[in-house]
Amino acid sequence: MSADELIKGIDSCLDKDNELPLFVSDGNNQYRVALFNLYNETVTPPKTGKRGRPKKPYKIPRTDLRYAQVIKERKGGKLIKVHKQIIFGNMENISPSDITTSHIERQNLTFRQENERLARKTIGFSKEDYWLNKHMIYYKSFFNFVRPHSGLKLKINQGDEDITNRKYIKRTPMMAAGKTDHIWSMEELLTFPYLKTSVN
Repeated sequence: MSADELIKGIDSCLDKDNELPLFVSDGNNQYRVALFNLYNETVTPPKTGKRGRPKKPYKIPRTDLRYAQVIKERKGGKLIKVHKQIIFGNMENISPSDITTSHIERQNLTFRQENERLARKTIGFSKEDYWLNKHMIYYKSFFNFVRPHSGLKLKINQGDEDITNRKYIKRTPMMAAGKTDHIWSMEELLTFPYLKTSVN
């Protein structure tokens, strides 16, 4: 997937009424170009009244676009230094502590541990994008709807009535996001009519 497709996919999930989130990536400059291509404003220089060719309109990043990079410097296979740099935005609206890729790196590691198609140097590594995309759609659905995550569990107060004597309520990411009120079974996931077509 190209950087442009990735950024457009993220944009389709964002709430258009709110400001853009903070984007953070590694030092791959393709993300810089993709973000600028999607989130820009056109500036038209005012007319000066002087003779000559007028200045052409040009594009600038949107004022709410915030993007930073985490660049890791390695030597001999070992990490020796981490550089953080702000590409779009400034120190006033981007905290240095927020410039991190640890969450997405942890997510990628989880995906590789549980999905052999993403693991490196195995016979199960996907060799065609078509089947990899199909499998990832299934896996992400399972990850978000079926699999409870320990980091999302809720502690049950002692005053609450619960005949099962549970200490925690297990939750999936979609439960935490308020998109569903229960943990889905595999049968529910595979038979849910997610595509609605006209019967006429």
